[in-house]
Amino acid sequence: MASHNGTMFTLAAFNQVGPADLVCAGEIDLHNADVFGTAIDALAPSDSVVTIDMRDVAFMDSAAIVKLVRYKRQRGGGDLRLLVRDGSLVLRVLMITQFVDLFDVVVSD
Repeated sequence: MASHNGTMFTLAAFNQVGPADLVCAGEIDLHNADVFGTAIDALAPSDSVVTIDMRDVAFMDSAAIVKLVRYKRQRGGGDLRLLVRDGSLVLRVLMITQFVDLFDVVVSD
């Protein structure tokens, strides 16, 4: 397990048998988006499903969206699953930007 703790941001990567997972919590913004981007770039090869758990992300700005879209495009359209909470800011940002359909978004309570 590798992790990074920044100001109000926690990142943990778990390499398992099968899909690699990334768990994020706190705020992802311009100040730590490069750390977020580096972490997702280090995930699974393009032929597997990558799951990013964003259920504990309280805030995310366009810098985070850029990293997610770039990663999705670099993978050649491979599955990128985002776990988000119903009613969360992350889900609202994905819906407002119309990127909700670009990813496999799994909504939970």
